Amino acid sequence: MENVVSNYLKFIGIPISDRIIKKRIASHPDYPSILAISDTLTQFNIPHSIGKIQSKSLADVQYPILVHIQSGYGSLLQINQYEDARLLSEKLNQWSGVVIKAEPVKTIIDSENRQALLEEKRFRILVSILLLTSIALITSTSLMLFNWTMLILLTTSIAGAITGYFLYAKDIGITYESVEQFCSSGTGAGCGSVIRSKELFGFISLSDLTLSYFTFQLLVIGILIPFWPNDSILYLKGLLVLATLPVIGYTIWLQAVDIKKWCRLCIVVAGIMMIQVLIFGFLFYDDINSIEIDIAAFLVMCLLFGITIPSLLLLKQLILQKNMFLSNEIAVTRIKNSPDVFINILKKQKLADVTPFENEFRVGNIDAIINITIAVNLFCAPCKREIKEMSELISIYPDKVSLSIRLLKSRDDQQIGYRIIHSWLHSNNKHSNNKHSNNKHSNNGSKGLDMLNKWYESKNADQFSTLYPINENNPDPDVNRLLLDHYNWIAKTGITKTPSTFINGFELPSNYRIKDLLVLIPTLEDNFKHEQ
Repeated sequence: MENVVSNYLKFIGIPISDRIIKKRIASHPDYPSILAISDTLTQFNIPHSIGKIQSKSLADVQYPILVHIQSGYGSLLQINQYEDARLLSEKLNQWSGVVIKAEPVKTIIDSENRQALLEEKRFRILVSILLLTSIALITSTSLMLFNWTMLILLTTSIAGAITGYFLYAKDIGITYESVEQFCSSGTGAGCGSVIRSKELFGFISLSDLTLSYFTFQLLVIGILIPFWPNDSILYLKGLLVLATLPVIGYTIWLQAVDIKKWCRLCIVVAGIMMIQVLIFGFLFYDDINSIEIDIAAFLVMCLLFGITIPSLLLLKQLILQKNMFLSNEIAVTRIKNSPDVFINILKKQKLADVTPFENEFRVGNIDAIINITIAVNLFCAPCKREIKEMSELISIYPDKVSLSIRLLKSRDDQQIGYRIIHSWLHSNNKHSNNKHSNNKHSNNGSKGLDMLNKWYESKNADQFSTLYPINENNPDPDVNRLLLDHYNWIAKTGITKTPSTFINGFELPSNYRIKDLLVLIPTLEDNFKHEQ
């Protein structure tokens, strides 16, 4: 489900991290469901619509769309145009009638997504550099001894390594749509059955052996053969290739007789290996008497192969461990994101009096059911993160949340607190954010958050004073009174650390953060509404 959503969002041009979108959907408490998808899209501020239509109305919808298929726990199918819907009529027999349509957006405000996109871009660049330099190195050294035989061996080794990678990737859970369609008529069942059917020593799969074998070949062709003083390396490679002839026969027998399923990628591998067998068979037949092998070449090749296969096995183990850790993390997060679990923990926390002050520093919908109060220190690094996450939360749920910000007195605040409250109160009309105002939303609350974010970015008093100048010779008694209310409330509440966050008076549990509320806000609103 999450894979289809990720591919769909990328297809329509939304800058979304594959890792983050999949994690958010899979960790939703109602996963797998349409609600999990809808709530996740809402978290990213992606405009979307979900509805139920008749099949005859498919000609009238705007493509591309996702349709919900009733199979197993439910799956999704991306349809890019109406003609595709007609071609996929067999799969649409299980269509529930539900259609999901997302609208393209140029930016996603989620900071975690932005960071993940940068990491993914950096990873792609590094992988590209590694592959290009490796290919360049192997190709350039191979051309030092250029002949048609070496060219064919190099080409088949590269093709084998690429095919081996696809098998290796499939074995560790990485799939490619085009490969899945090619392998076993798009289902991948044959490939999966074959590569996991037999394991050498109980842990080395056919995919491990395939990638190791062709990677080893590339290293031999690109590094050893061009620089070895005689042809011993080439002859040893030839003997190794000829020794794979029984292996080719075994893999064909395994698919045809034992498993009774065909893996198209495995057949490609067998074809590549057979080409190499024929090449070396011809070479040895033509020049059998001139074969020279020395013990040093044999030892070097053994050591090189001894490095290659353990390296790939270790890499596979690390990836599988990471995937297992991620799966466990998602399972725990799914429980953590359960509204019942959160509310049960929340109601056991300290309860504080969060009655709004006159001229309260408020953001969002002042009539919202969910009231969040945050006590912050202007020189606190975690407070910077909390305010940034809160800004994202308010931008996503401006009608569902009311935020009150209360400042902790600091010895070195250099009147920054006074300047923030003063600038906030006077940014529109003085006291326009009064709780008795007829406006549903705070007029200048977002400006207050902007001021706090700008302060936390630099924590430079002179720079901040230039951005928000005030008349320091004419103190405002309302500002001083509000600041005093903040200081007294913090002392009365017994706040000893910042940030301290309260939801409808209950302190946010220590194992939750503001960003965790992205999933919980809609359900919390319903829960608190029933309690009123």
